[in-house]
Amino acid sequence: MNNIDSKRANTKTVSRHEYYWLTISLVGIIFLYLLTLSKNHTEGEDSIYYIMQVTDGSADKLFHPNHLLFNYLHRIIYNVWIWLGYTRTAELSMQLVTVVTAIICLFLIYSLAKKISLHNRTALFLTGLVTTSYGFWIYSVQGETYIPPLLFVLLSGYQLVNLYNPHAQNFVMPKLFPIIRLGIYAALATLIHQQHVFLIPVIALTLFEIWRKFHRHTGIAFLVSRISVFLGTAISIVGTTYLYVSYTIFNTTNLSEAILWAKGSARGGLFTPFSWTSPLKAVVGMIKTVWGTNFLFGYQWFSKFAQSMFPNKLIVEEQYLADSISNYRLLIISVSMVISGIIAGILLARLAQSIFIKKNRAKDNDNLPRKILSIFCIWFLAIYGGAIILWEPDNIEFWIAVTPIFYLWIAIQLNIWADNIKPALYFILLVTMFLANLLGGALPYSSRQTDYWYQANAFLIARTTKSDLIITECGYICTGYLEFYTDGTILPASSIDSGKLVKTIQEHHQGNVIISSWALTPPPGLGNQLETRNDREILATIDSFKDNLVEIHRDKFQTLWQFKHK
Repeated sequence: MNNIDSKRANTKTVSRHEYYWLTISLVGIIFLYLLTLSKNHTEGEDSIYYIMQVTDGSADKLFHPNHLLFNYLHRIIYNVWIWLGYTRTAELSMQLVTVVTAIICLFLIYSLAKKISLHNRTALFLTGLVTTSYGFWIYSVQGETYIPPLLFVLLSGYQLVNLYNPHAQNFVMPKLFPIIRLGIYAALATLIHQQHVFLIPVIALTLFEIWRKFHRHTGIAFLVSRISVFLGTAISIVGTTYLYVSYTIFNTTNLSEAILWAKGSARGGLFTPFSWTSPLKAVVGMIKTVWGTNFLFGYQWFSKFAQSMFPNKLIVEEQYLADSISNYRLLIISVSMVISGIIAGILLARLAQSIFIKKNRAKDNDNLPRKILSIFCIWFLAIYGGAIILWEPDNIEFWIAVTPIFYLWIAIQLNIWADNIKPALYFILLVTMFLANLLGGALPYSSRQTDYWYQANAFLIARTTKSDLIITECGYICTGYLEFYTDGTILPASSIDSGKLVKTIQEHHQGNVIISSWALTPPPGLGNQLETRNDREILATIDSFKDNLVEIHRDKFQTLWQFKHK
């Protein structure tokens, strides 16, 4: 077989038979995701705020620097729903868009695997692995920001592989249009979520590595021109969009103000201080992205351990969800986790073997598309992984972007062993991951009965009217729930000083003033997070008009009083 024939053999197309089974699989996944649409938003807690912002539609609420175009694009789609007569919030619209995006991502993952000639068994396993992973699954069924930009990350990988022309004698560095497309993909990913600004250096370094390994005879000027076009396209689109929004919507007056606004959550530096434990937290975060671990709170020993180790962490929502899982289901989840963990360990051992025993990789030398994608994956994992470790290493939301690329890289390595790994091993891993994350994550989150904040505020959600004022102190997620599910005005007790609090209560005559016991004693774990809260002052303030308070509701979560004017 000559060189060209060898390369053509390494760029297989997907057969009709393979697409037939892929289509059946994707249709099944669509139904699975639709049946497990999230009604409990305590995992993707920001989604409550995004839904309110998209539903409201005000310009200042549609553009947030950390995910600049996310709300805006959803609002465009929601406007179509409104035009068709839909009258409810944007929740369902946003969830369905995310599901559709997730399915397209899965199709791209499979297509990428086949594009680089991975064994069909490996390609299907890879697609199933992403589908059943906790982070990808749970965030695909709610209106969150972490799945949509993955579409453009995967399109970038696909475009990089397409830079290789299988009909050419040598690798041919592309003309400008494919490079411009890469710039557009990187810009769109960044504009949907700012985390993906790191996709820009990933692609630039991948282009450099491609040139260094396969195309050095063209000279450095050729490389510089291509990378310059890519960087110019990506940076100009991102920069122009940010500047336009900052000047026209948020009225920044100069470049320094615009840059400060564009930093978003990064204005104050690192989100969490870096320490020697950050890499360990990153491993925990990655594991939690693959296997949901909230079910562990169903074990009393683990619950006590977590509370003793993290006394300042609010874990009531995880505990409440775990308490809803029956002992029988808890056993199935635990056994599935152990089995899938053992098999994952075996596959990782195979991965280590494929990396360190190079003689077994000889037959892979001519597969340039696979090499290109491998380069992209390595740079992606290195840059994104490093950034997450520095920023917030145990947050699964950031690792969601990493897991499909990590799986792709593993699949590239494990394809070398495709004939040696028993198909049953793949199948058992997928089944056990499916069971663990379905029973321990997707199903509980598809019910409001497992939602701590919804159930804790059920009385207020059922009874509050638009003219009511609710005085409470229950944190970011709970406040979002009350704003979304009730029509009343929500006022955290520590948000204003005692004098203004008294005045606000006394001057509210058009509706009820309802005061929660959480205003006096916040939920367990939350009080220590409220650094500016003065417990003694708030207690004295509310105690000053205790004669005006009439108890209207009491349950295991909180007590509610109504302020009566005399």
